Amino acid sequence: MLPSRYWQKEFLEEIKSKRTLTMKFLLPLLLLSPLAIFSIPYNIKAGGITAAVLFIGVFGSAVKLVRLRENRMLERLAVLPIPSAYIVCEYILINSFFDGLQLLAPLLIIYGLEHSQPIALLWIFACYIASLLTANALGVLVTLISGTSGEVHLFAFLTVLVVGALSGLFMILLPSPLREIGFIMPFRHLLDALLYGWGFSLPQVPFLGPLMGIAWLVGTLTLSSRLFRFK
Repeated sequence: MLPSRYWQKEFLEEIKSKRTLTMKFLLPLLLLSPLAIFSIPYNIKAGGITAAVLFIGVFGSAVKLVRLRENRMLERLAVLPIPSAYIVCEYILINSFFDGLQLLAPLLIIYGLEHSQPIALLWIFACYIASLLTANALGVLVTLISGTSGEVHLFAFLTVLVVGALSGLFMILLPSPLREIGFIMPFRHLLDALLYGWGFSLPQVPFLGPLMGIAWLVGTLTLSSRLFRFK
């Protein structure tokens, strides 16, 4: 079957190697299994899950996109009669879909094994999707400012550190203004939703996380045309 849309092309490439696909699903499960097996403080469990979403989304999106640029796939996509924002949106959505599937089993296992509040599941799920979209959107923004594959790894690493710190994932004491900035990141809201589900946090504004995810996606799509500018 020949793909007629970009997301179909990405989907077919992801599923064509059963071995690679199996490893992609098993690796997060193995790496995050200590959070479920061992007696670890709840804030570390919530931070570990959220950091995994941030790391996999940013690095996966940025590395794959810079590879598409280096093999001139973006140049071929640029000549299609499709708006650049539409192509980038499909790219973010299909990558977020596979990232979400990769991390869904560890998330459900870690959350479900604890004494959790089922009513928080909807809030967690909404913030989870928003965090996936934002992480992949950040990967696109990293590619925009990166010239080479070496730069993309460096900037992706710095992005994970800065966004993770602002979102409260690394338990770093930040000045009050910086702590407030973290609320524009859906990762902070996913962290709060998990802690609320375990009874360790007061309810925050449930719809703010998804709204921030939409805002990051729209902002990235607004800048996406720069990906298709070539010398």
